[in-house]
Amino acid sequence: MNAILRLLDFKGGGLSQGDVVTNALCFADDSTLMTTNVHDMNVLLACVNSYCQWLDVKINMGKTEVTGYDYKRKCPLDLSIFQLGNGKPKIVMPWDPGKYLGVRLTMTGDLTFERDYVRKKTLDTIKQLTKHMCHPQQIHWVVQVAIILISRYSAAIATHRKSSNLKICGCVPSRKHGKSMPAYQT
Repeated sequence: MNAILRLLDFKGGGLSQGDVVTNALCFADDSTLMTTNVHDMNVLLACVNSYCQWLDVKINMGKTEVTGYDYKRKCPLDLSIFQLGNGKPKIVMPWDPGKYLGVRLTMTGDLTFERDYVRKKTLDTIKQLTKHMCHPQQIHWVVQVAIILISRYSAAIATHRKSSNLKICGCVPSRKHGKSMPAYQT
């Protein structure tokens, strides 16, 4: 992975922050290429293709996607010219969600999909809890190992409405005097 990162760095293009230019984000066997224009992206795609041919590595075109957005004009870019080897990457519209390192987001900065996913998973888990008489320590354990893990990364970036938080809190069962009741008074 280091060799391709150096080659991409040498090719240039990318996003600038001060005097630092970044054109690739990588984690394990995942990589994301970033540029400010279609031409530079074509250069980076050709670079990746040449590198993979040299190593006799096949690119999984089923997982290869591109998206582009003109923030000034607020419209998607024409990405139909992209070619990667003998295939074309799947074009994802900027307002459609993608998943990067487990977080659902869009190119337009919309985190609604992540927030909705976390809310749904949390409510599904709580519904499972309400089917059982649970001791408060058991509920605490489930919250720690299930609910918090679901929202661990996304809670900081996906804002939640107070009304939905109260709804979630009102669903959590507790055990008091042998019956199930809301764990939190809202």
